[in-house]
Amino acid sequence: MDGDSNPRRWSRVALSSRTVQPAWATLSLPSRSEIASRGSNIIDLVMRPVDRRMMYEPGTFVFLRVPDMEGQQKELHPFSISSSPVDRDLRVSIRTVGDFTRRLPSIESGTRLEVYGPFGGFTPHRFAHFRRLVFIGAGIGITPFLGMLAFELSNHDFRRIWLYYVVRDDRGRGL
Repeated sequence: MDGDSNPRRWSRVALSSRTVQPAWATLSLPSRSEIASRGSNIIDLVMRPVDRRMMYEPGTFVFLRVPDMEGQQKELHPFSISSSPVDRDLRVSIRTVGDFTRRLPSIESGTRLEVYGPFGGFTPHRFAHFRRLVFIGAGIGITPFLGMLAFELSNHDFRRIWLYYVVRDDRGRGL
């Protein structure tokens, strides 16, 4: 592997402000059904670990790279994680509005993806001492809350959580 295609090197270049080298994993799409349409320009990309499972907290985000996507081999793209850490697969919900994201629904089953992260501190653990939480999400910005809610349901906590979800029109209610 030459220096330009080494995932660890790219994670340091793209995230040079970090002093600790981020964790990364290789994941793949187990089947074509793992890219699900969620409404107006929204997809769920569900990835299964190849080497090792990625450990993360709900509410964090990752950088995604598709090494085999022509013209996009070296680009890293950030996406919020919408799955729960207790799930085996990693899910990101994506609004398909750019060159890279519009090509994602056409990638084939078994395609290897490189995922860098997790990053971010927007996690419910920071608010563990609060028994009531109010989440407000708009459009695709709902994705970190989806993972947080799924995790809260799985741990049988006694928190009260209110979610307010704002969309532009009825087509945006797919998530």
